[in-house]
Amino acid sequence: MGEAAARMMGPDGLEMQLHERRLIYAAEPHFSIPLMMVNPIFQGRGLCSKAMRAVCHAADREGLPCFLETGGLRNVAIYRRFGFEVLDQFMLSDNSTEIFILRRPCFKRIAWSEV
Repeated sequence: MGEAAARMMGPDGLEMQLHERRLIYAAEPHFSIPLMMVNPIFQGRGLCSKAMRAVCHAADREGLPCFLETGGLRNVAIYRRFGFEVLDQFMLSDNSTEIFILRRPCFKRIAWSEV
């Protein structure tokens, strides 16, 4: 493991900081979006939006909120369009990246017959 990876995974790193916040903000049953990425070649084609609508629809159908973590204000703006709200934010210990913790409440429980 390289030095940079060790810093991220170590006691002051990203995984430890995310774990602590998940215990606070994601303790209830929820849909978790662990990673959402679109290859830059395919960005701007609505792929993220399609995937996010599908996840949000599934969460609403189950009556559950959604939870995710992301880096950067550009991503926060994208997720806010889907009803996500920032719960917390922090800088990595090396001040390289600002991380945001977001949650989207369940807006309406959708019956399977409505799908």
